[in-house]
Amino acid sequence: MATISATTTLGVWGFILLTLVSIGNSEILPQADFNVQGMSGNWYLIGFATNAPWFVARKKIMKMGTVQMTPTPSGGLTIDHSSVK
Repeated sequence: MATISATTTLGVWGFILLTLVSIGNSEILPQADFNVQGMSGNWYLIGFATNAPWFVARKKIMKMGTVQMTPTPSGGLTIDHSSVK
């Protein structure tokens, strides 16, 4: 008979909870008075999560990075990332 570890069980429950939350909140809207201009400038990254192939291949050598955010005329943001090796 196979046994399931507590870590595996917690992981499964975490996945189920995340799935249910994401289904219930499929549309994310910014707050009414959000000012994209306030996001412009340099930001220091203290956390980063992605499964992008370029990141996965380099994550072991990456150190703290910075992001330069620049508002676009359409109301979006251009984001440029750099990190020290």
